[in-house]
Amino acid sequence: MKKTSVDAALRFCISALKEDAECLLANAALGTIELYKQIKNRAEHEYLLLTIVNKTTHLSFAGPPLGLIKIDRTYDHADGNQVFAAASSSSISSSSIKDAPASIPANDALILFPTTPSDHKGVISVSFTLENAPSWLDVLVAAKAVHKHSPDYILLSPQCYWYAAMVMRVLIGDQDPRILASAQSTEFEVAFDPTPTSGRTPRTVVPGREGTFKSIFRLVTAQDIDDLYDKEVKDVYLALHLETHENLRQAAAARQAVEQRAVTAEQTAAKERAAAAKERAARATAEQARATAEEANALLREQLAQLRLSHTPAHGTN
Repeated sequence: MKKTSVDAALRFCISALKEDAECLLANAALGTIELYKQIKNRAEHEYLLLTIVNKTTHLSFAGPPLGLIKIDRTYDHADGNQVFAAASSSSISSSSIKDAPASIPANDALILFPTTPSDHKGVISVSFTLENAPSWLDVLVAAKAVHKHSPDYILLSPQCYWYAAMVMRVLIGDQDPRILASAQSTEFEVAFDPTPTSGRTPRTVVPGREGTFKSIFRLVTAQDIDDLYDKEVKDVYLALHLETHENLRQAAAARQAVEQRAVTAEQTAAKERAAAAKERAARATAEQARATAEEANALLREQLAQLRLSHTPAHGTN
C-alpha cells in the first residue's frame, strides 16, 4: 500500500499531464465508486473505494483495472486523541459534544491498492459508463475541492462519513447510488452515540434511523448534503475544476509554443542546410566547369602546337 495526500496526488497528476497530455493518467477514468464501512468498531470509519480503469482499452470497463484506490478522511491521533476522547466517554452528552470546538486538521488521503479487512463492508455502489465516467483528474479535483471547502475534521460534521459522502456526491452527479444486497440486513453498531447505554448491541440497519449507518449513507443524496453541495461545495469544485483545466490549457499552449518554436527552428535550420548544400553544389559545379574548361584549353593548346609543328619547314629543304 502506498499512501499520499489528496493535494500531493493532484499536483503529481497535473505535473504529469503538463509533461505529456497523452500519458496513462490522461486515459484513467472512474469505473466504480463504493462507500465502505468498518462494522466492528464503534467509530465506524467510512471511506470510498474506487476502481480506476483505462478508458481507451476498456471501453466497457471490463478486464483488469489500472488500480484500486481508497480515499478517506482521518486525523493525526497525536493532535486529536484528547478531543476525540470525549466521543467515547460515557459521561459526556451528545449535546456537549456538538457544542465542543472539536476541530483539528483533516488528513484527506489516497491509498493505492488498499487491503479491505473482513470487518469492512461495501454498502453502496455507483458504476459508470464510458460516456459519464469522471476522469482520474476529476476524482482528484473533487477530493481536493471538498478538502478545500472543509479542511478540518470536526465531530458530528465534516468527518469521515461526511467527506466520503460529499466526494461521492460531487462525482456521481444526479445518479442514485445502489445499496448493495450484502449490506441490506447487516448489523452495524450505533454510530457516534456517546450517551450512556447499557447492553450496547448492533442493530440491523433501518432506512432513516437516527444514529445508524443507514442515515449516514443516505446522506449521499439527502437534503443536507445536496443543499451544502448546491450552495457551496459545487462552486468550490467548479472553480477548482476550471482553474485546473485552465492551468493545463496554458501549460499545453506553452508546450505547443515551445514545440512550434522548435519546429520553426528546425525548418529554418533545414532551409539553411539546404541553401548551404545548394551553394556547395553550385561551387562544385563551377569548379567542375572550370576544370573542364582548363582541360579543353590545354587540349586545344596541345593541338595548336602540334599543328604548328606539322607546318614548319624542315632545315635544309628548298
